[in-house]
Amino acid sequence: AFEAIPRALAENSGVKANEVISKLYAVHQEGNKNVGLDIEAEVPAVKDMLEAGVLDTYLGKYWAIKLATNAAVTVL
Repeated sequence: AFEAIPRALAENSGVKANEVISKLYAVHQEGNKNVGLDIEAEVPAVKDMLEAGVLDTYLGKYWAIKLATNAAVTVL
């Protein structure tokens, strides 16, 4: 479920989503947890988001996951 957002970003930017997801998994397995998909580069690729200055708050992610879970439970 957590790979849906990078997959959608990759597909919408014209990149092969499976390749990007595979690269993200490989980099995250190496312990680089700040790596994400950079779609603003000439050739979209994985990049360290902390070094790029892309920051997301913990509370924003917490509430997004909580509300998405509540919506899924309501539907079920």
